[in-house]
Amino acid sequence: MKLFSTLLLVISMSTQAVELNWQGLDNLSTTQKTTFQNWVNAALDTNQSVLGNLNLKELNITVKGLYFATEPVPWAFVKREPIESIELQVYRYASLERLKKDWTLYHEIVHLYHPRLETKNFWLSEGLATYLQNIIMLKANILTNQEYQKRLNDGFQRGEKSMLKHKGALNKVSDGMWSTKAYQRVYWSGAAFFLEADLALRVKTNLTLVDVIQKYQTCCRRKFDSGVPFYRTTG
Repeated sequence: MKLFSTLLLVISMSTQAVELNWQGLDNLSTTQKTTFQNWVNAALDTNQSVLGNLNLKELNITVKGLYFATEPVPWAFVKREPIESIELQVYRYASLERLKKDWTLYHEIVHLYHPRLETKNFWLSEGLATYLQNIIMLKANILTNQEYQKRLNDGFQRGEKSMLKHKGALNKVSDGMWSTKAYQRVYWSGAAFFLEADLALRVKTNLTLVDVIQKYQTCCRRKFDSGVPFYRTTG
């Protein structure tokens, strides 16, 4: 298997800070605004400390404060047009500490390190984000090594269990994930793929998956709107 072989021959180029455009803050108190802005900035810093600088000029951040929620960030997603955006549904009374310990934003920011992929290849994008979110949280000391191992083991078990219900080729399962609710199969099958890719890279090249993502940012992130050049290198 060619593990990102074309990305190992890249030339570094300079990056610049991402300009954040905020939306939805007018509906929040001053304290809540400060909390959410500090949280997003901290998460961006954390991701970039591990994966390198995001090669984006600007990023929209939309915050919807929820009055009722059972977790700090019940829902979030990335939009690609007209510019890259993250939309966050957040419990408006969540503390900064609780927000920093939640995995959701680290996951969504990882998506910004690659271009949009087709729905049949969501197992790649969601798998990459699922695998790397835990590495990011481990390196930032948000997770202990024991917690990191448990999250991976529990996730792989959920993914394996989901395979019994959602059978078939992974690209087809990915394509229908929203209607079939095959999230665990798609996310954790993808994460397993990237765990194996990471281990193979370490053995064959002395590089890690994180190294490859960093190289991709400097060489190629702004060049491609399509994910085809990105996922072909994983074949």
